[in-house]
Amino acid sequence: MSDNFSTERFQKEFRYYSLKWSLPLFSLFVFALILGTQSAVSSRIIAISDTLSVNFVSISVNTIGLFAIGVNVAGLFAIGVNVAGLFAIGVNVIGFFAIGANALGFFAVGYRACGIYVLSYEKKSVGISVFSPARQDAGAVGLFTRVFPKLKQRFS
Repeated sequence: MSDNFSTERFQKEFRYYSLKWSLPLFSLFVFALILGTQSAVSSRIIAISDTLSVNFVSISVNTIGLFAIGVNVAGLFAIGVNVAGLFAIGVNVIGFFAIGANALGFFAVGYRACGIYVLSYEKKSVGISVFSPARQDAGAVGLFTRVFPKLKQRFS
């Protein structure tokens, strides 16, 4: 597969998906942090705090919850800067589905990623099945081109 692979086209499509998904999530993250630092709200389901938040839906600097947004985050669906969760999105992420700048997970997508199935921009990314500028394994190429159809244009 690597004989007809176009690194420039791959990087262009990867940047397209990165911007498409990161801008709305970053906006949500910034809004949540501003909301968390402005007020302290706590109910049975939602908790917004400026220091520590633990609830089903929690927004805080340090947060744990089913849906969690913050700086140091743990949760089933987690968005933030230092993130751990089943679905983890952010900057330094660990999870089953990890999407972020530094991603570690079973399915890892990011600039620097490590996992079983890896979609990465960086040549240094490590995985069993990798789709990156340096390496194109059939399993990862098949999986990620189904999930991200625009990446099919990576071939010249």
